[in-house]
Amino acid sequence: MGNDCGCAARQAKKIGFIRYEVYPQGGYLLIDLGSGKDQMVQIDYDFPSLARDFGWDGKLLSQEELDAANVRDSTSAEIYSAIQYLDENEGKEVEDPGYFPVDAKEIHRRLTAKKLRDEKGEFPAFAWPGGYPLFYLMEDGEVICPKCANEEDEVYADEDPAPETPDKQWHIVDSDAHWEGLPLICANCNAEIHSAYGPTDSDYRDMIKDWFRQIRGSEPSSEISEKCLEFVRDKDKEDEGNYAQVGEWVREFIHDYLGDNLGVAGRQILGRQDSIETTLGIQAIYDNGGSSADRYAVYITDSECLCLSVDCNMPNGVNMWGAGRLGPHNGRAISFEQLPPQVKRCVISRIQNK
Repeated sequence: MGNDCGCAARQAKKIGFIRYEVYPQGGYLLIDLGSGKDQMVQIDYDFPSLARDFGWDGKLLSQEELDAANVRDSTSAEIYSAIQYLDENEGKEVEDPGYFPVDAKEIHRRLTAKKLRDEKGEFPAFAWPGGYPLFYLMEDGEVICPKCANEEDEVYADEDPAPETPDKQWHIVDSDAHWEGLPLICANCNAEIHSAYGPTDSDYRDMIKDWFRQIRGSEPSSEISEKCLEFVRDKDKEDEGNYAQVGEWVREFIHDYLGDNLGVAGRQILGRQDSIETTLGIQAIYDNGGSSADRYAVYITDSECLCLSVDCNMPNGVNMWGAGRLGPHNGRAISFEQLPPQVKRCVISRIQNK
């Protein structure tokens, strides 16, 4: 999927509705708002019926207006009056009376499909009732955010008219609330889709283990892990769910609760902001802002780097060693703390097991 989600918001699909535009060369262009298909109406004898379909009551212009236009017979008067109505009401939308017929199989498919759009024809960002954040599951197994679901022209759901060339990466098959856990990553724009209740205890335990391995060189005991989890949960509530600070919270816990029982490496790490990079042997970390799938480059030498995507912990994510060179062509230089939680875990694991 593309990385640019900043396109102009497209008009929400209105299934079963049409509108028309005045065609410069004469006639009217009918547009199906559900599928985007169009057709021309150019024969003047068809203009009165077209005008009636868009709300014209059949009333003719005044005799004075007809005379001024040199309209003499009744048929021409009807056509001329219809043209005036259509020209003055360009862009009007009505339910399609049959200009764009749909076969029985397609009608059945759309009627029995799960309704994912709201009454405005849009994909909602939050569930109702409850207001829980929603994500959209694509046929290819990826997840996209509501913003991309509404702004990308290629997106379609089962309730929409089937496209001429179906594409799994743009086909929404379901939506659900993201109840708890780490953020999901939109496969199109790389935005985080936060959960309603934040990371689970299991997520926090994994992060705590990763940080303990870095600070103390070993995982915490079950007793220490649970005490640290309680400490992190309290910090999480104070900081309103800013779980990205887990590393700092674990450092604070170790400093306050374990004191001098840290070992030399642990004391060094707690004493410096750049300690994680130093301990892992990281020379530089870059973020290209999502201009490519391998958004993050973590250099451990001048030429060897670990390339990672935002969803590096997923089967389709990027998580591999590569060659490169230090410099701003990699993107913006960032610190280890600025990496998303799942990327931090991948970096730690890959460097430790290298």
